[in-house]
Amino acid sequence: MELETLARYTKGSSSKSGFVPRLKRIFLGSVRVRTSVAATAVVGIALAVSSMVLVGVLSNQLKANLIANAKNEAASTVDLIRSGELANPIPLPSGDLAAQVLDGSGRVLASTSNVTGKGPFVGIAFIKSKLTQEIVSISNWTIQPAGDTDSRALLIVHKVQGGSKANINIDSTYTSLVNAQASAGLSKVTPVPLENGHTPNLYVAVIASLASVDQPIKFLIPALTIGGLMLLVIVGFATFYLTGRAFRPVDQMISDAKDITGTSLHRRVFEPEGDDEISRLAVTMNRMLERLEESAESSRRFVADASHELKSPISALQTSLEVSLLRPQEADWPRVALDGLTEAHRMQTLVEDLLILAKADAGRLKLKFESVDLDELVIEEARRARSRTTSKIRLSSVSGGRVIGEAEKLRSVVRNLMENAIRHCESTVSIALKQEGSSVVFEVLDDGPGVPEADRETIFRRFVRLDESRSRGDGGSGLGLAITKSIVEAHLGRIWVEDNNLTGKGARFVVVLPAADPSFTSQPLEITP
Repeated sequence: MELETLARYTKGSSSKSGFVPRLKRIFLGSVRVRTSVAATAVVGIALAVSSMVLVGVLSNQLKANLIANAKNEAASTVDLIRSGELANPIPLPSGDLAAQVLDGSGRVLASTSNVTGKGPFVGIAFIKSKLTQEIVSISNWTIQPAGDTDSRALLIVHKVQGGSKANINIDSTYTSLVNAQASAGLSKVTPVPLENGHTPNLYVAVIASLASVDQPIKFLIPALTIGGLMLLVIVGFATFYLTGRAFRPVDQMISDAKDITGTSLHRRVFEPEGDDEISRLAVTMNRMLERLEESAESSRRFVADASHELKSPISALQTSLEVSLLRPQEADWPRVALDGLTEAHRMQTLVEDLLILAKADAGRLKLKFESVDLDELVIEEARRARSRTTSKIRLSSVSGGRVIGEAEKLRSVVRNLMENAIRHCESTVSIALKQEGSSVVFEVLDDGPGVPEADRETIFRRFVRLDESRSRGDGGSGLGLAITKSIVEAHLGRIWVEDNNLTGKGARFVVVLPAADPSFTSQPLEITP
């Protein structure tokens, strides 16, 4: 079994370390490479589409110009025939055009010089059948001697209706061309032959060679291809270079982050100048490292403080037992057992408090929500506290107030705040409770030294004791207010401390919780002392 596993591992490792996987990791594992490839691909697609559009538009425009020229030359020839004259060779200025004049039997009466001596372009039957379609594509035609060897052409056919001679206003430019060639002996103008005293039906066929369209396109396509490839190479290298410069701070951040361990959370990653995404990422990472450092430091302090708090009752218990065992006959064993039980209760309370805080930190502080009369909890805890202290506890400002929550957890809040006030008051603790709109406000006021403004957030942290107002000898572990804050926030409430303005000194702890019935109006309660 071990050999098979080793063989599979070796095979998997060898396949992963081959040339192709390494190549994939290099090219696909790099954002820089992927960005360059993507940019090149996008530009390539845009160039291909724009090139096709350019070629199509240019081809259509050239073809439209060629057709317009052919139509004009054909119309001029038709007008000359209608005026009763026929020029042979037909004077056409463009070498891309060729024209023939045919009679009804298909005999060529006149043609341009580049097709002199040749038969009809196409059969007369074909010409007659295509009269309704003015432009017809034909192939395998060569116009000489213009050097045009293109095999594609357009055929334009006009029928000249026979009859008597018509008075036609011929284009002066075309007339000048005809007269000039006739004077030079290059063309002969003769009357149109008559049949039975009338001009017969004649057909003017003009061929427009597509060479003037195809040749520019043939040169344009390779030029666009070569230029496009060169542009893609430039775009690829430029993108690769620019992304490399852009990601250079990221490489520095990665290097810095690799060097940060659990023991070096005080270090920070490089923050580039500017306000772009990379600089904001660096700032965010450094802030995260600050929070991690604070969390780690808080955890270290928490463990150290918890260990110290647990060590105190254990040491006291151990010392009591060791002293008693030195003189077992003289030891007051019931007293030793009572002291040990007290320390055990103290450790149990501390462990339970730590468990509550751990659950609150993990978001697992589960509550059984129900309707709770907070005023009843306040009165019950006040009576319990009165039996254990000589300080005055006033409840004259307690009205009805009902919230949604877990009764025992809320009882813990009330008890912790009362015990905290009793520990630090001089003589009097005042309790207030009332509903204000959709909130129930619970207040505990004392006439002690109060809490300095700079420490009003600190006292809700774990194992925090203010030098003048907190001490381990008073029975506090430094967890009561931290637990109270966690429970209040789990009930969607708020807690804070401020000055006691009623007495001019002391502290005022305020807890605000959502009311169970926002429409309820609280009334002062009649409380039996």
